[in-house]
Amino acid sequence: IDIHSVASIYVDTIVKLRRAGIAISDRRAVKLQRPIAASALICGRSVANATDLWVLRHIWDIQEQQEILASIVDAVIESATEPQRLLSHPQSQKNTPPNAEEIARSLDRLLASLTSEPGSDDGADKLFARDQLSALATRSQWIADETQRSFLQEKCDSVWAALQKIEGT
Repeated sequence: IDIHSVASIYVDTIVKLRRAGIAISDRRAVKLQRPIAASALICGRSVANATDLWVLRHIWDIQEQQEILASIVDAVIESATEPQRLLSHPQSQKNTPPNAEEIARSLDRLLASLTSEPGSDDGADKLFARDQLSALATRSQWIADETQRSFLQEKCDSVWAALQKIEGT
């Protein structure tokens, strides 16, 4: 998992946490990169984004640090771009589940982009579409309502079919 894209945000966050009185050694700061990468991996992404820093909410040593951590980390997550939020781990959303309607809209946009350019042989576009679809399919599994989850799974299957048709497989 590539975490270089969030390196500067991560360093800034660690500095803010240290200034707030939370002891984070250099060694611990290096080790905390693993759960950030794991968050991206669980979401089906190969590149970490700012929303993966949600794991830092849970590094408190004493209970009084929880609120400080949450406020600093939530501010970082809120600064993430809209595409990053759509593909984020559900725990990054202040413990709210992913929005089924947002996922459905993202799947519709992805399907429209695949069908609007049927002659495109750009492998990078297909790879991006495959990564985005994988992340959205993973997020749809976090939906609590069975009917919504099934509906999203059907949408994912239809987008997979369209992508495979375009790829000729």
